[in-house]
Amino acid sequence: MKKLFTLALLAVTSLTACGQSFDKEVKAAPEGVTYHYVGGYEGSWAATEKNVMTATSVAEVAKLDKALAKTLAKKSIEHLYMAKITIPTEDANWTAKLLKDGEVKEVNGKFTVKVIEAAFLAEEQTYTNSHWIPNPADTDPCHVEALTSNIFIPAYQKEPDEHGFSWGDNPVMDVEVGSYNLVIAKYTALSTATVVGYGLGLIAAK
Repeated sequence: MKKLFTLALLAVTSLTACGQSFDKEVKAAPEGVTYHYVGGYEGSWAATEKNVMTATSVAEVAKLDKALAKTLAKKSIEHLYMAKITIPTEDANWTAKLLKDGEVKEVNGKFTVKVIEAAFLAEEQTYTNSHWIPNPADTDPCHVEALTSNIFIPAYQKEPDEHGFSWGDNPVMDVEVGSYNLVIAKYTALSTATVVGYGLGLIAAK
């Protein structure tokens, strides 16, 4: 009887773990603060109405990628945003680099990605750039980490590392041409040169 009870308890525990629930709270920024996806795939590096991102929850992310949601669930998140982006077939006419399997790989510039935190000026109907994410620590410490393995984040340091990467280099998406859901998380911890304040994730769009 004791053995049967133990097996039943294990079964319930397993079901609870498999049916993990995620936070449904939408982590929106205060009114007037917006997030925008930019990069080589956009052909633009400015915050506009066309590239504004949408506030979301970890539960919504889980519908698209449970592994990413589990990673986010371990973070203390202040803001969470998502947007669908499309990497075109057209050449950007410049190149970027990423590190993969210990080797430096050159890719088309259209695979670079960043996020802008902006302030929306209602009277003028314009956006003012508040933060580049990521951004060098000398001017505005926006220290970012990759939340998924398909985004390469350069070393967040002023001096180039052994592969030549530094905080002056753009994050690069290690993916194919197509559509993806870009996720940006701003953590509650204050971003510094040594403390990660943001996370970037990328999910293939279905």
